[in-house]
Amino acid sequence: MAASVCFTRLPPSHKGENHEHEHHHCDDNIRNHQPTERPAFQSCRVSPGSLGCRFFAADESLGLVYLDLSLLILSIDGPSTAAWVLLFTAATLGEILAGAMLRNPLLLGFGVTFLCIDGFTRFYETFWNSWEKATFFLAIGLLTFGCGAACELALRSARGREAR
Repeated sequence: MAASVCFTRLPPSHKGENHEHEHHHCDDNIRNHQPTERPAFQSCRVSPGSLGCRFFAADESLGLVYLDLSLLILSIDGPSTAAWVLLFTAATLGEILAGAMLRNPLLLGFGVTFLCIDGFTRFYETFWNSWEKATFFLAIGLLTFGCGAACELALRSARGREAR
């Protein structure tokens, strides 16, 4: 644990420099049990490419995976499925909104991905037992193609507006 704490608290690195002295400093802090000079949460604000900032992005993505997967699992089947479906859909829409407002592609990507997974899960739950399998797969294929085409058209029109 001490090694992971030390590596997240390394000072920001500069390209092309030799960093053996930083690792030596880190090893000394582990042996002497001394705290390093900069906490991990500050390194992201100081230099975006630092190890602490990448650690924050990993934590953020792992938290989103846990949130979305747990809500997906809870919304599949159970005593209060409708409430979990609404909460899951609201969470994914909130991620999309927050990602768009904060210009955070990680939030936006997770929101769009899990909203699509949510839609396909509801489609499966509704029509799997009532439709012929060929009809089901044809419909879901056409739905996927239609969603992709709509997204492509929206992206092209947005790029066209930016160019003007």
